[in-house]
Amino acid sequence: GGQADAKRAGEDPVPDLSPAAIAMRKLSAEDAVMEPTVLEQLRICLRAKKLQPAEVVGTLSGNYHGYAQMCNLMRDWHCFLGD
Repeated sequence: GGQADAKRAGEDPVPDLSPAAIAMRKLSAEDAVMEPTVLEQLRICLRAKKLQPAEVVGTLSGNYHGYAQMCNLMRDWHCFLGD
C-alpha cells in the first residue's frame, strides 16, 4: 500500500505535524516574508531549537521573489505613462 510505497521511495510515511515543521513549511512559501504571520512563524521555529537560526532565515530569504513589489512597480509605471 501507500506506506510501503513511501518507504521504498525513501519518504517519511507520516508527515511531521509539529508546530515547528508546520511553521517551517509556511516560511518556505514564496514571498512568505510578506505574510502577516511571518514573525510568529519565525518565533515558533526558533523556539523549537530543532533548526539553526541561519537555516530558518536562509529558507525565508531564499524564497523571496518580490512579486507584490513588482506588481506595485508595474502599476506605478502604468499610472506614470497615463494608460
